[in-house]
Amino acid sequence: MKSLRTFAPLALLTVLHVSTANAQWLFQTQENAFEPSKSMHIALTAAGDYALGLRCQNGEMSAIFITSETIEDVSVLNALKPELLIRIDQNEIFAFPTLLEARDNKLTASVTDEEKISSVFEEGKKAKKRISVAIKMLAETYHPTNFNVRGSTKSITELQANCGEN
Repeated sequence: MKSLRTFAPLALLTVLHVSTANAQWLFQTQENAFEPSKSMHIALTAAGDYALGLRCQNGEMSAIFITSETIEDVSVLNALKPELLIRIDQNEIFAFPTLLEARDNKLTASVTDEEKISSVFEEGKKAKKRISVAIKMLAETYHPTNFNVRGSTKSITELQANCGEN
């Protein structure tokens, strides 16, 4: 997936750029000079070596979770039918079937369930304390991470506003 390949390095650079403390949410547009309709819009945050991104490209919304785990082959993990868990404050837990990938040798989980992602975007704008994310496999939870919500309302609102323009 070409767009994911461009997103993961951008997210990793952002993680490296911010301090190891929780980072504020940022909004960024990665313009495509040759095909403006294929520009990518991203709302991104980090917590230590972890990153969470909500993005829109070609009018399609998705989410990606980048972990600190170094990995080369995820085929066995994908056979375990992993899920990406997202919880805003103490609200319901969203569970998404996810595709695990090794991007720049970092374990990443991405989801594209449009209907549920829209709900996450809406709840994320209203978040008061935290956005929690983890990967679940075989009833075990891995990489539980809490992201702060500073700037999430503004960044997600900008993302949604730009998403319709793709």
